[in-house]
Amino acid sequence: MKGALLIAFGALLQVVLGCAVPSAWLVPDLLLACLAVAVSREAESRVALAVWAALLASLFSARQPAMVAGAYLAAGWGIIYVASLWDLTAVSVQRAAVGFMEACLTAVWILPQLAQGQIMGLAGSGSAKIVVTILCLPLVRRLSRWVWRDVAASP
Repeated sequence: MKGALLIAFGALLQVVLGCAVPSAWLVPDLLLACLAVAVSREAESRVALAVWAALLASLFSARQPAMVAGAYLAAGWGIIYVASLWDLTAVSVQRAAVGFMEACLTAVWILPQLAQGQIMGLAGSGSAKIVVTILCLPLVRRLSRWVWRDVAASP
């Protein structure tokens, strides 16, 4: 299952970037992006890939691992649903799916803070997270070509 390997690479890279970048809002959600690319390449194991991503997300989570696992499982289901409707190998569909799922994940993280009255800067921070995640898709697609060893393929 090369998709599981790609997701693991994405999770590890996300942790490394999270340690290097001063704000977690500026770290792209490489786990989610890798999940979308892996689902587009391995249609037969979509559910297993979503469960694997949720497990990795909960393992690398510092707070509320059950909520993180549930959120990533729901995001994985959303990506699987998009893949059942449209061609997820298309770059534009991947961008839309990853952007929408990242917006949903960002809402999950922001809503408890909004309930506590911490509104300053959250909309801008959440938007930045969505944008950097979408912008990292070419890197993830290149990484997937390396994992599947088809470097000559088009981006």
